[in-house]
Amino acid sequence: TCDMKYIWEFMEQSSQIISCRADKVSPQQSSAPYLFTVRVPWHGRILFPLAHFVYLVQNKNLSSISIPVNHRSNFLNKQTIGQFSNYVNTQNREMMDSLLTKYWRNNDECMCKPKSISEPSSCKTKIGPDAISDLNFQAPYGCALIYMYLANTNEISYGVKVVEMARAYLFSNGTVLTPYTIGGYTSYGWSHTGWQKNKKGQLRNEYFEDIAHGAHDIIFPILYNKFYYNFYPYVTGGQYFEDYQLVRFRNTFIRNISNSISSTCSNLQQSFNCNVVGTCFGHYGSQSYLSYQMNAKNWTGLYVYDYVSGAQPGPTVYSILMNYYINVESCLPITSANYGGVAIVGLADLVVANYDREGISCPLPPVGNNPSQRLDSSVTISPNPSSTVINIDSEIEVFQVSLVDFNGKTLIQSDSCYDIDVSKLNKGTYLVKVSFVDGTFQIEKLFIE
Repeated sequence: TCDMKYIWEFMEQSSQIISCRADKVSPQQSSAPYLFTVRVPWHGRILFPLAHFVYLVQNKNLSSISIPVNHRSNFLNKQTIGQFSNYVNTQNREMMDSLLTKYWRNNDECMCKPKSISEPSSCKTKIGPDAISDLNFQAPYGCALIYMYLANTNEISYGVKVVEMARAYLFSNGTVLTPYTIGGYTSYGWSHTGWQKNKKGQLRNEYFEDIAHGAHDIIFPILYNKFYYNFYPYVTGGQYFEDYQLVRFRNTFIRNISNSISSTCSNLQQSFNCNVVGTCFGHYGSQSYLSYQMNAKNWTGLYVYDYVSGAQPGPTVYSILMNYYINVESCLPITSANYGGVAIVGLADLVVANYDREGISCPLPPVGNNPSQRLDSSVTISPNPSSTVINIDSEIEVFQVSLVDFNGKTLIQSDSCYDIDVSKLNKGTYLVKVSFVDGTFQIEKLFIE
């Protein structure tokens, strides 16, 4: 959202999470160094966003941005975002390497789901919610490895394991995903047990994946599809998740999850079914249906396939979720069903989708003398909206004013903050970047009538 406060918030959370690692606290939370808890399956969900942050800092040129002095004590007195990101990356690598050493399975390329750290890393074929190697525990590890490879491209072993996990997702112990074709449009159903699915290929109704855990499952193929060419040809393997498969996941939401209310469902269910085959039965079927409504937002990332070949027509992922959440999100109770676990990913995806559909993007931050965006607003633009000339009033001496479109293209640049002619700009919304002589800058929106 072009607002640095979200970066500071995430960095605050990251520093707190890392401080809870077993080798950094007393008494220890875990019996093994580098880990946070005895429940190993949760570590993938921690490493995933941390590794995403490191990649984001590199990819968006955030490394040189100075950390405000009043935040530095919270970030181990690092002076730039890049320094803090490097620290997080070191922690990630230590922890992932420890996990891969203990729990990686070479026979079907997945990480086990031991009940405790002391449990031997040998998986069993078992059906049910307590099965070993559930797909929704594996997928976050795959996502973490994707971002860790992107942030450490010299670490080929991370990339190799990503490709192995993608292959295992589809082919280990029989095909995990079951296609359903109705009216020429195909969707997917799959079981909670993922890689350790029944070898007979029999999907049992009571173990169909629910939409919350299903959101974990689909994030991995979405990311693999997005970043495949960052791996190939440096890491050999197949694409495995092609666009048509992502369209099928999208159709699963449209056909089976959205507005498929059955007469057997609880009257609390208003908008969404509870699992990926469109019934009110299945894994966690006894949960409050409020949780299914809340977790539907986690499927937002599939909105990019709303209008491609093979997409089932009718209401789109974007319209369904925006129409539902845009009016109620601020009024929802703050419960674990709404803001706990993977639901936070869904909230972020709603923001991303909204920005994308509105055509909003942020220009790259400046590099050089470590300029940083001011946390306080020191700029007033008048008139705003405007169709002729604007003036900029600033409490700090201005060095330069730039008008930028939402593709990051600079349209006007001026050394003056007075009488800036905007009459040749088309109607719409623009960004005004005001750079100050102290090396900081401020970004404001300008509306052209």
